Amino acid sequence: MLENLSLMQVSKDSKIKNISGVIQNIIFYQQEYRELPTMLLKQFNRTFFTKSYLTDLIECTHLYIRMLDAYTKSNTLIVQLTKKVAKKKKKPAKKKKNLLSDREMQENVGW
Repeated sequence: MLENLSLMQVSKDSKIKNISGVIQNIIFYQQEYRELPTMLLKQFNRTFFTKSYLTDLIECTHLYIRMLDAYTKSNTLIVQLTKKVAKKKKKPAKKKKNLLSDREMQENVGW
């Protein structure tokens, strides 16, 4: 898909270039799409994946980075930030004082 998008960008037809620009804008705007190549590289495990998968993944990441670099040179990249919601800290429970009534104290002491 990225190779097709890259070829669309260098096309002589202006409609195809415009469509490519819109698709690139969508891909590079979403944070999930920007983090996908690095996430896949980090999750690579040679016991589960083949060497050809790693080769394809590296080539795809390289193409993605080249496209992102070219896109940022010609356009301003607007980054979508996700808001991290801070967890509220629980207030420690107040210690209840053992207030015994006079009668209970007298019973406990034995008066």
